[in-house]
Amino acid sequence: MNYVLRTLASIVARRPGLALVGLLLVTVVFAGLAGSLTSETDLTSFSPSTERAVALDDIGETFGGQGEVVQIILEAPEGNILTAEGTAFAQQVAETVRTAAGEYLVGEVNSFANRDTGGALLSQDYDATSETATAGLVVAALDPSLEPLDAQDVAVGIQQAVEALDTPAGIEVIPFSQGILNASLSEGMGADLPRLLGISLLLVLAILAYTYRSVTDLVLGFVGLIVTIVWTYGLAALLGPSYLGITGPLSQISTIVPVLLVGLGIDYAIHLTGRYREQQRRGASARGAASTAVMTVGGALVLATATTVVGFLTNVASPLPPITDFGIFTAAGVISAFIVFLVLIPSARHVLDRRKEDPATAELPDETELELGSGDAVGLSRLMQRASAVSKHFPVPVIGVAVLVTVAAVVAATQVATTFSQDDFIPEGSLADRAITALEDYFGGDLSERTYILVRGDASDPAVANAILDAEEALGQSELVRTGQDGQPDVSSPPSVAVEVLGEDAAVYGWDGSRFAPDADLDGLYAAARDAAPAAMSGTLKDGLALISAATTAGQDGADLVDHDFKPAADSIDETGAEAIATSQVIVIDEILSALQASQVRGIVITLVASAILLVSYYWYVGRQPLLGLITMTPSTLVTAWIIGSMWALGLSFNVLTAMVASLAIGIGVPYGIHITHRFRHEWDGTGDAGKVDAALGEVVTHTGGALLGSAATTVAGFGTLAFSSLAPIQQFGTITALAIAYALIAATFVQPALLKLWAQRRGR
Repeated sequence: MNYVLRTLASIVARRPGLALVGLLLVTVVFAGLAGSLTSETDLTSFSPSTERAVALDDIGETFGGQGEVVQIILEAPEGNILTAEGTAFAQQVAETVRTAAGEYLVGEVNSFANRDTGGALLSQDYDATSETATAGLVVAALDPSLEPLDAQDVAVGIQQAVEALDTPAGIEVIPFSQGILNASLSEGMGADLPRLLGISLLLVLAILAYTYRSVTDLVLGFVGLIVTIVWTYGLAALLGPSYLGITGPLSQISTIVPVLLVGLGIDYAIHLTGRYREQQRRGASARGAASTAVMTVGGALVLATATTVVGFLTNVASPLPPITDFGIFTAAGVISAFIVFLVLIPSARHVLDRRKEDPATAELPDETELELGSGDAVGLSRLMQRASAVSKHFPVPVIGVAVLVTVAAVVAATQVATTFSQDDFIPEGSLADRAITALEDYFGGDLSERTYILVRGDASDPAVANAILDAEEALGQSELVRTGQDGQPDVSSPPSVAVEVLGEDAAVYGWDGSRFAPDADLDGLYAAARDAAPAAMSGTLKDGLALISAATTAGQDGADLVDHDFKPAADSIDETGAEAIATSQVIVIDEILSALQASQVRGIVITLVASAILLVSYYWYVGRQPLLGLITMTPSTLVTAWIIGSMWALGLSFNVLTAMVASLAIGIGVPYGIHITHRFRHEWDGTGDAGKVDAALGEVVTHTGGALLGSAATTVAGFGTLAFSSLAPIQQFGTITALAIAYALIAATFVQPALLKLWAQRRGR
């Protein structure tokens, strides 16, 4: 590591212009790669590779799902939708949908205005006697063979056409489909990112302006952040589907990566600039100050980067692909920030400042600038100078208070719940939010929700076909299964569809009206049905797979209910030797929740152990001081407990974003600890003299602590902007991350110096 740092220090001291040109060329390359980035907002991207998740994927790939189902909710909150005006408008909406869907429409557009539907498309408060209902539906199914993005475009076109109609007074129109939802989420991602990134940059720059009072330092920090984000997007594209295929497209949670990098990346600028300025105040030349900044702070930054990257890469162990990708993208961003700022800040400062110097002093040997010692405390350092007295004079009470707080936090942390819902990613008050609420309130949930039993086996075997029919009949008795417009349970399977298509002709193939004979010719039955109704049969039997499909009302929290009714039906088919798997999006979401719970503790343990091994090994290697590695872990260990305990106090739960807070807290806390320990090792003379230990700690907390305070302020500002997001999980993530940073600062500047004092005195003796 020292060789690499000395080489880089030599380059920024002797060839700073060349270093800046190299940085520019790499940035241009990454900017070109970033143009190929893609994004994904579908909730199924979170699916783990479980049997049921794989079955759901197989259903989508083989049968094309059920196709996009567009539901237009007509709501009369203060009246009756079944008035003459309401039904006439429903017919107009149906005609508009029919025109907008065009050739991609499958079947007819169903409307509550068509009295043949009975109450199937009317809200649950429908009263047949008085002919009143608060809301009704107009439903259209699109061609299942459409690619998802094409189906989304058609659905959005229908939405725009319907919203362009003149709506009668007292009636509200709410279009909804999965494609419309995905389009809304994509639009929200596109709107959220620039706004959050802009706010975070402005806040960070304002703090830097106050801290440094230098336009050039401000500009360099801003340029470094932009270059870091460009590098990160370029690496994300290189790792993504368009090139190496290691990661997937950007997901909802990946949108926070640039904002996160603003908060984390600026730390590099603050520490490097702070050390450069400190050396200048001691009389160093621009060349010497640049070299010293790289050699001294660079060592701490290497360790900080390594442990932060380890913290984020522990997300690779998550079974949820978007969380895995988030860890990889963020780790790539942190490495980018390290390289960018370690080259940019000292090189640019050298180029800018050497013109102002006396030529006689500008070429002083670099080694003369490496001396450490007391320097004047200015700005934030002066504030931290006062704080250093606490840990110096009261180390045992400080440690005692920290232990008590940590024990209480651990107890509270055991009470934090875990949640996962599609609704978390839908902005409150948005059209999609209103649609989901209306569907739940008026119709018992999304009418496009379906639950499946995928059968892998010989569906032409009469025993298997009869078992499928028995399962279908059992599902028809379930309260979760909706009834169709004919009043019958909305359940379909290959044998039932074939019998319905062929009618009386099914008897020719061994159908006796209720079951198939042992020697029934089901191959012939399916072939005849396929000739008569190819679309209907291809939706239930294809490529050796048979599909039982049921319209259900389980909702986001109904996985247990689905299992109770559908798993026994699947098990009864298994008894014939075929393999049957009950699955649905609801079931897969429940598996995501279970995976999320299992990954939390594992992620914390992996991150802590990996960071501890790295630090203990390093300090044993450089100075036979392995205990320093554990002391350096103090901020991250305490912050992990404190922040999860605070989540309980704030009433927050673990979700797909907050579940990563432990690894993030460790990723933030470890670098704080490294900077404190690294500076202490340079300032301390190795004796147990209390006065000299206190003097060393005073220097550490004053100067490095001052840089940490500035770093914490900018990082809090960066993450605090996430509270302005339209998505609740991102708001919560921003809040608790900002809190974690504050905790890391407290632990690093109070608890860790107290431990260092006790360790140094014992080591010296």
